[in-house]
Amino acid sequence: MVATPAPVRGPAAMLTEKQLATLVSIEGDVQLKAAQLSMLCCEYRTNLTRVLLHYEPLMAPLRSVTFAGLQKVKYIETQLTWLERVIVLQERRGGSKTVPPRELEAIENDLMINVRKEMQESYQQLDVTTKEELAVLRNYECPPKEALVTMAMAMRVRGEEDTRWSNVQVVLSDNYFFTFFISRAQTLLLRPLADDVLEELEIYCSSPDHAPEALALVSVPLAAIGRWLWAVRDHYRVKKIACLPDPPITVDERRQMVKRLRNELQIIKENMKSASEELNKLQEQAVRRTVEVRNEYDDTMCPLHDSFEKKTADFIKVLEGKDVAAEDEVNDPPQEEEAEEEEEEAEL
Repeated sequence: MVATPAPVRGPAAMLTEKQLATLVSIEGDVQLKAAQLSMLCCEYRTNLTRVLLHYEPLMAPLRSVTFAGLQKVKYIETQLTWLERVIVLQERRGGSKTVPPRELEAIENDLMINVRKEMQESYQQLDVTTKEELAVLRNYECPPKEALVTMAMAMRVRGEEDTRWSNVQVVLSDNYFFTFFISRAQTLLLRPLADDVLEELEIYCSSPDHAPEALALVSVPLAAIGRWLWAVRDHYRVKKIACLPDPPITVDERRQMVKRLRNELQIIKENMKSASEELNKLQEQAVRRTVEVRNEYDDTMCPLHDSFEKKTADFIKVLEGKDVAAEDEVNDPPQEEEAEEEEEEAEL
């Protein structure tokens, strides 16, 4: 048989003068402790914010170095793949200095396999965007910085010079977005991208704030557009490598080019490693400082919270007409001075 909890008793029909006086006394205590808890909670959150504001400016540049380095690594690795495949073709032809265009085109198609897959996935993500989500992005009166930068970049890639938000809102309208945006995006790949726009796109994709995962925290459609921009960047990276004139050089000369790229790759990876190690140290320091702040407030807030709950329970007992122990009726010593001392000690 399931045990049924005892019903909570309501207020007593009549309270004695002593009980009323006790209620007034306990009520004052409860209000005081509630105010003290509220004040300490505000101080605690403020000090945690101060810790984050202290360490974030130190960590942000290191995150940018690591993220941008990773993008450079991917590009250099694509260049190395291209060169190594060309070297293999040269060796098969007995060290010939030239490679037939159709064989270079085959290498390009291989490099494009993953790029095309990512491009199709970005189209699918754009296609499943809901009208409600798109309306939220379109109707921003004060768009977030990430939205302004991402949409300005999208407009530049589309070949439009007017990147004002009013023009962006037209592109984000239901009729245009769901009818023409993807088809126009596919058409854009048939023509070369201007060098200055490609450079802007590389800079855009080198920021961790513009990663699709980061943009998804702002807006789902924005993340889909960001993912499309990244796919466009990868597409034109391969095109840039493939369209470069293939110089009639020997295998040894081409191997020297590979060696230079590998040295550049090693330098970038070492810089990334140093930045990552420094970032880990700062993160550990931030965690330690956060724990210290929490422990400082736990020593004050936990006893105060226990006392608050006890006084609240005493108030309910008296309200129900029960008597409380004599020591329960005695008010705890005021903790205003203690709170002030804790505030001074918790300052960073």
